[in-house]
Amino acid sequence: MHFPARYYQLLLPVLNRSGRDSAELLQRLALTRSALEEPGCSLQATQVQVLVDAVLASDPDPTLALQLGRQIKPSSHQMLGLAMLSAATLGQSLQLAERYWSLLTPVFGLRSRTRGRSLGLCWFPRTESSGDRIALSDAVLRFHAEALLAGMYEELRFLLGEVPTGCRIELPKRWLRARADYRWLRPAAVVADPDAQRSFSLWLPQRCLSQTLLLADAAACRDAEQHCARLLAGQHHPEGGMAEWIRQWLQQAELPLPSLPQLAAALHLSARTLQRRLAEEGQCYRQLLDDERHRRACHALRERGDPVTSVALALGYSDPANFSRAFSRRAGVRPSAFRRPPVPTADAD
Repeated sequence: MHFPARYYQLLLPVLNRSGRDSAELLQRLALTRSALEEPGCSLQATQVQVLVDAVLASDPDPTLALQLGRQIKPSSHQMLGLAMLSAATLGQSLQLAERYWSLLTPVFGLRSRTRGRSLGLCWFPRTESSGDRIALSDAVLRFHAEALLAGMYEELRFLLGEVPTGCRIELPKRWLRARADYRWLRPAAVVADPDAQRSFSLWLPQRCLSQTLLLADAAACRDAEQHCARLLAGQHHPEGGMAEWIRQWLQQAELPLPSLPQLAAALHLSARTLQRRLAEEGQCYRQLLDDERHRRACHALRERGDPVTSVALALGYSDPANFSRAFSRRAGVRPSAFRRPPVPTADAD
C-alpha cells in the first residue's frame, strides 16, 4: 500500500518549529524534501508510522492533527478534488468522494449511511477489510482520523460557503478529547460512539444534499470523474493491475455485489473491455466474485454465527441449496458444519 506524500508535507513545518531537523528524519526514511514534493511521490506504511510518531513526539498539542487537517482543501485531492468542486450538488460531490476515496488514502475506507433524516459519512480502517495489510499504531490511526475529519469539515465549508447546522461527529470513546479541543469543528457536536473501535463518522442533514455548489460545472466534473475512474481501475497504480484493484474494491463493496456490467459502467468501461483486461492478467470477474462471496460467507458463518439461509440470501443466492453446494466445493465441508465450533477430543485434559 502506498500513501500519497502530498498530505504528509504538512508535517515538516511542525518538526522545524520544534527544533527537530526534518532533513535528518527524511534522510532516515530514505527521502529528500524535493522527492517528497514530487507530484507522484508516495510513502510506505513504515515511513508514515515513523514520520507521524516523530511529529507527535515533537509537539504535544492535542489539537495538532485537527489544525493540520484544516489546511487540506479540495484542491489537495487533485482530480478527485476537481470532481468534487465541480459537482452539481453536495450529494453528488459526496458520492464522488465515496466512490474514489481510495485514491486519497489507504488508511481508511469510506461508506455512506442513512439514519432517519441524516446522511453519515462513515470511515473504517482498511486493516479490517483488506487482510490487515496496514499495520499502523492506534495513535497514528487517531491522528489520521482527526486530520481527515477536520479536512472534510473545512471542505464542506468550502463547497457550500458554510458548514450546515445540525452536523454531528461520532468517534470511538477512547479517542475523545476535551470539548475545547474541538473548537474548530463548531457548530458540529462531537460525541462518543459506544460501539466504535477504530471507525468514526460525520453526520449531516439530508436536506443539504440537494444544495447547489458554488463552482458547479457539469463538463469539468465529468472529465475529472473519468480521470479518477481510470486511476482507480489500475492504469496508473504501481502496485497492481485491474484484478488486484477489483479484489480490493469488492472487499469494501456493500451487498449485493455488482455484476460485471454494473462494475464496468461504474468504471466508464464496456463489459467487453473489462473482461479483456482481466483476461490479460489471467483472471476473470466470475472467479473474483466467487472468491469474495466465499470470504464473506466464511466470516458470516464462523465469526458471526449467522444462519446458513440468511448468509445464502445475503450473498445473492435465490436457493440456499445452491449456496451450500458452492460452499462445500470450496471449503470441503457443508456450511452448517463450518459454523459449528470444533468438538473437543476424548483424550483432551
